[in-house]
Amino acid sequence: MRVTTLLTKDGKTRYMLLDHNNEPVQPVLHYLKFKDNSGASRNTLRSFSYHLKLFFEFLEQINKDYRDIGIDEMADFMRWLQNPHQDVKVSPIFPKQPIRKAKTVNIIINTVLGFYDYLMRHEDY
Repeated sequence: MRVTTLLTKDGKTRYMLLDHNNEPVQPVLHYLKFKDNSGASRNTLRSFSYHLKLFFEFLEQINKDYRDIGIDEMADFMRWLQNPHQDVKVSPIFPKQPIRKAKTVNIIINTVLGFYDYLMRHEDY
């Protein structure tokens, strides 16, 4: 997974999440376009791209599709965000400081919840 930068015809910078085959992740692409059309700033769109990148990387590690998760997986995602190793299979023997502060984790979770809110209102979810 990676986030790439694009320039639109009118010179605006936009972002796109690509999978490992360099194909756009379609639901994220639609969500970012919706947010762009809603007037979100360039920096907000960039943040959303990177937050959703983290979420889709987590989904890859647990071998789940974005349509097949519930509250337990969201709790696991929150713990994953706090894990300094960024791997579901690695737990530290000696606890380290979390990689992200609670405020940052909450912002990322809110982005993911906004993504699901969009899916429920605009697509077959």
